[in-house]
Amino acid sequence: MKKEEVYCANCGTKNKRSNKKCTKCNKKLNSKLAFFKSFMSDYIKDDLKSNAEDTIFDLLKDYIISHLYGIGFLACTAFAVVTVVNYEVNYNKVKKDFASVTKTSEVLKINNSINNDKNESVIESKVEKNETKVEKTETKKETKKETKKETKKETKKETKTSSTTSTKENYCDSKYLKDKVKVCDSGYSLENDVCTKTTKSDATKHTSCDDGYTLTDGKCISDSTKEYDETITCSGENKSLRGYVLPQESIAKVYKDGNKCYADVCNQDGATGDYDCSSTYRMELEPTITRKCNGYVDGDGKCHSTKSVNTSYTCDVGTLDGSKCVTTETSNYKLECPSGYSFNSTCNTCRKEG
Repeated sequence: MKKEEVYCANCGTKNKRSNKKCTKCNKKLNSKLAFFKSFMSDYIKDDLKSNAEDTIFDLLKDYIISHLYGIGFLACTAFAVVTVVNYEVNYNKVKKDFASVTKTSEVLKINNSINNDKNESVIESKVEKNETKVEKTETKKETKKETKKETKKETKKETKTSSTTSTKENYCDSKYLKDKVKVCDSGYSLENDVCTKTTKSDATKHTSCDDGYTLTDGKCISDSTKEYDETITCSGENKSLRGYVLPQESIAKVYKDGNKCYADVCNQDGATGDYDCSSTYRMELEPTITRKCNGYVDGDGKCHSTKSVNTSYTCDVGTLDGSKCVTTETSNYKLECPSGYSFNSTCNTCRKEG
């Protein structure tokens, strides 16, 4: 029974026996040569592959493949001799068959190369696995190194932190620190936690007089007049009511009795003109009268009584305090460091400067 499939002598593609040309390379199919190649392919594939799963085949596979080229060459040579004897083929056809065999051997070489490539792939896979293990080992080593470095860094940081803390404790000792104090703006004073500023100004002055009085020259003057206050004195010219003036040596004494002035006059010797004051007589003298107006004298010389001016004060703004208006302003105090201190962020309070 003839095989239904043949192989192209040019490219090795499997074709149906009914095909006159190769479906791949479009070359004319040589039935005899194709039959030989089909035989060789089936022999290798069917006969050997049937035992491909066996352990013996696995051991001999590489050896057989490496020698297939020689076996194929001998088989083809024998086949060529038989062909010459039985079918009397010409030399050119044998030459073509030999070329076809050479191509077949090349195909076998390619298959051998593919198997070698598979072996190399397995080896490469193992190498890659070993490299992966090495990389993991190196990664672990690097991780350990990094862990050690980080531990050392953390230890150094902790040492620095403890040193910094100790330094900070000394730096922020209470003897250098003070709390912020309450401060008011200029002109304000702190009273009960409130900044207060007090301002005094003159109040508005108002003057008035009682009824019956008029404000004149800053005084309340009575609208009606009054009598002058008179003062009587008995000293002066010692003038008698008759109009003559008594000599001073003739007067023993001058005095006032009521609102009148009197003088004790000495008797005069008519012959000698001497005065004898052992005996005297009384004589009324003209008094010296002084007139005073205890008040206000107007332009006509009239005397008016006076009173104090009534005075009052008012404030448009603020509170009245006597004759002053008092205004009070308030504001919030500020917290500031005392003089000679400044705020220190490390100590979080005021620290002495310098």
